[in-house]
Amino acid sequence: MAFLGQRGSTNGIPNMLFRDGMTFSPDITFEAYVYVIGGGGSGGAVGTAISNNYAASGGGAGGCAVSRLILTANQNYVITIGAGGNYAGGAGVSDGNDGTNTTFVNSGESVSITGNGGAGGNQSSHGAG
Repeated sequence: MAFLGQRGSTNGIPNMLFRDGMTFSPDITFEAYVYVIGGGGSGGAVGTAISNNYAASGGGAGGCAVSRLILTANQNYVITIGAGGNYAGGAGVSDGNDGTNTTFVNSGESVSITGNGGAGGNQSSHGAG
């Protein structure tokens, strides 16, 4: 997800949350705190057809990056929202899948902020106890 928060007082734009990718082009120039949060990783999987000698861990949270920026009127800021890791389940044993990055980019102003995707969880074998 990408989030823009206004600076300080009640003047200015309201807080904005972007849950889908898009191109954002403000009508006015303003200062904002931009937060980008990557998609989380999926957990590892241990299917029902496997013996009890396996365990799986949960996936990692997506990373968060924060920048204080001046967003310029009529500039295009491209927002890409990172997806969570795909389900790794099934009848077998598998590691989880990584989440993908969320980005906020304007190449003309050399603005590039990335919230990295979280790592997928792991499956592991342990001895029968």
